[in-house]
Amino acid sequence: MLKASCSVSGRISPSCSTASSSCSSPERHPQCAPIVLVEGNIGAGKTTLIRDLADELGFRVFLEPTSKNPYLAKFYADPKKYALKLQLWIFRQRFLIYVAAVKHVLLKGQGVLLDRSVFSDCVFADVGFEDGNISDEGYQFYNQLRKLCLSRVPSPDLVLFLDASPQTCRNRILQRGRECETGIPVAYLSSLHCAYQSFLTRIQKQGTEVLTCDWERFGALSPIVSKVQEMLPHWSSSNLSELLAFVNSSSSVNKCIALPDHLKDEDEKENTPLAADKLQETEEESHQKERASIRVLGDSNKVAASRPTRRIGSLVASA
Repeated sequence: MLKASCSVSGRISPSCSTASSSCSSPERHPQCAPIVLVEGNIGAGKTTLIRDLADELGFRVFLEPTSKNPYLAKFYADPKKYALKLQLWIFRQRFLIYVAAVKHVLLKGQGVLLDRSVFSDCVFADVGFEDGNISDEGYQFYNQLRKLCLSRVPSPDLVLFLDASPQTCRNRILQRGRECETGIPVAYLSSLHCAYQSFLTRIQKQGTEVLTCDWERFGALSPIVSKVQEMLPHWSSSNLSELLAFVNSSSSVNKCIALPDHLKDEDEKENTPLAADKLQETEEESHQKERASIRVLGDSNKVAASRPTRRIGSLVASA
């Protein structure tokens, strides 16, 4: 159970810091590459960093499902009604993305970077339950589904957590200008921040290394690149054939994420998880448009700032 009284005022680290797990790693397999999760609160700056890291490391990026999420805007408008529907949809989508990432590593031998993942999805489910937006029954089913799905895939090698205060995240959310996000309160971001601390502790105990970076003002790229380059993936050679068979079997994967009839939405056919490759294409297009809009806004602000000003009483206005 999450602690609602978790303090968010302190900083975890003034710079990148590593928390190594005391768990022993399984036998390494030389043909596999690392799986790295880039995690952080909404608006922390994950997508911006993940692109820079991909360029430096030569890794493939798997983006978070946001632009084609059929419940996200509805959830922000009515959390009580849509929290569980959103959580089940996005968990299943994140699982498909993670399966695609694992398959890519196995077949191509290329490292992958994931913009949030199926592992940290529980952060949002936990907050939804604590806030009373997800029922006991719904939360129980969610955790059963999560346990089943995660038992079929390997844990990530590294979680890179971008630590930014809830207020900073709120400011960045407003800057990027996604309409459905503009009403997100700082209190919700604070709850997510607390839940993330619990998640990081749990996944570290399960054998995944955690690297926490102070991202209040964005940080240096080189220490992160160096850390990832030092890593060895912790794939076990004993179950690679079984894992490859699973990720190559659409029926096995879909069986994992199947919902019982009483939890299916009326428009379930329209809102079933999308194919991972198709989703990545649409997310890439959406992020390109978003970056272009931010650049235009930045240029407009520069033009406005360069205009001569005239004083009106105690106010200063652009001429």
